[in-house]
Order: sequence, then structure tokens, then C-alpha cells
Amino acid sequence: MNLKNNLILLIPFLLPHLLIAQYPNASQSVYLKAHSITTIEKYEVYKDSMGTKEVLVSKITLNSSGYMTKQEAFGMDGEPKGMYEYIYEDDTLMIKTSMTPQNHPTMKASHAITTYDASKKKVGSSSWYDDKLQLILTYNYSKNGQLKSIDHIWYNCYEDGKKDGKGKMKYNYNTEGYLSERSFIRKINGKVRKEFYTFHYDSLSKTYETYVSFGNDPGKMLYNKTFHDDHKRLVIEDQYSRTGSSWHMTTASISIKKGEARRKTYLYDERGLIESETLSVNGENKLVTLFRYVKE
Repeated sequence: MNLKNNLILLIPFLLPHLLIAQYPNASQSVYLKAHSITTIEKYEVYKDSMGTKEVLVSKITLNSSGYMTKQEAFGMDGEPKGMYEYIYEDDTLMIKTSMTPQNHPTMKASHAITTYDASKKKVGSSSWYDDKLQLILTYNYSKNGQLKSIDHIWYNCYEDGKKDGKGKMKYNYNTEGYLSERSFIRKINGKVRKEFYTFHYDSLSKTYETYVSFGNDPGKMLYNKTFHDDHKRLVIEDQYSRTGSSWHMTTASISIKKGEARRKTYLYDERGLIESETLSVNGENKLVTLFRYVKE
């Protein structure tokens, strides 16, 4: 597959994730606001011939409600790599996100705009890459207000206005109102892809599991598993790979084989704020990220 086709397939899926505020636990905003935190600095810990070192990889600016308004990413040498910015209505309702690459010769700027109805329910979202429309999402709700489905329309990366495909994500809930199933069927450039997810909750152990199957294959694999503490804070997250995966951070690269899991473990300080995140594979720690907080 050539570079153009790679971009056409990858950008529509990567763009929404690039624009999401990357912070491990959404409930952290409550603790951040309570302690008047204005800035978060994230440091990756690594070892070289000179010993153990810390390198600043991200600096996050928060508003008065504890929501991030800006995130700066840095390389090993402190060189800026990218700037993420978030605009809200009433401090908490995100209406626009943008990503501006820095010192990256091939990546282009991207942004997304989200719209809401009078009741503050999300009704639509549009994403652009290099000022070209890439993706339109339309949110549909049931009579009781639950999210029922999301319609997707993808557009060509190089030809403005040309549609590449469409898809629909559907949601089902159990009798207690928790999400129980999600399906995602899409057709892009003539190629159909189907994914089916099921969700299991255990209130006693505070465990949440996600299983996935693909296409017409009835077999399900464990996709994601999370554990929470008594304060509903994320403590452990296991992400499993169907075919094998790799991640490239500032100071380290991590790979897992088919069926293996990448584990994230979070520790919290006495204020309830994340103190550290540890990435591990098969019980071996691969990367530790430290969180530092600045008060106003």
C-alpha cells in the first residue's frame, strides 16, 4: 500500500483520538479543581550510562474547573513536538480542539468542532486535517436520552468534498442502564470492516471488561480490562492485542505480541491526584511517568 492510501485509511481513525484530552481519569478534574491546580507536568523516567534521569514530555495547562486548555509535548532534548488546545463553553463543555505539530516535517495541523443541543447533549462533530474535512459524526439518541448510535462519514484526505465511506456505531444497554454492547460497521473505499464489542461489569471487584469480535468470526477476545478503587479512580488498565502492537514514547518503545497485554498502573497521592503511571508487559516494568502539579 502506498503512502497516499495509508494516509487515507489512517487519518480518519487517528484524528479524533489526537484531539481528545489525554488524561487517564476524567474524574481527576474534581480533585484538580479542589486543590486549585493550574499546571500538570509529566516526566518520563529512564536510565542511561549516567544513571536514572527524568525528562519533561508534557506540560498541561488547566482552567478553573480542572479541565485542560492546552497541552505541550516535548522531545528528549526539550524540543517542542506539538501543541494541543481545547476550547470550552462554560469551562466544561468542549466545543473545539486543535493540534498544531512543531518540528515535524510531515504532520499537518488538525482541528475538530463539536455541537450540542439545548440540553447540552452532543449532536455533531466535524474534524479537519490540513484544513480538509475528514470526518463528520452525527449523534442519535433514544427517547430516554441514551446514546443510540453515531453516524460516520469519511472524506478524502486529498480531494476536498469527496466521500470515502460511511459507517454506523450502535449502542445497547442492560436493564440497569449500563452499556452492554457496541457494534461498528463501516465501509471505506469499498472495504467493509465490522467490529462487535461486549461489556461486563463487576461492582464487587470494581472490574470492567471489554470483549471484541471481528467480521463474521464468532470468537471473542478480551480487549480491555480495568480495575477501580473505592473512589472510582482508575488503578489498573490492561489493553490486549489481537495481532501484536507497538507504542513509541519519548524515552522508550514498547511492543507486545498477539494475545499479550500492555498494563498501565496508577498510583495516587493523598490529595487524590495521579502520582505516577507505570507501563508494564508480562510483569516487567517498561516505563514510569511521574506527574507534578503546580497551584495557582
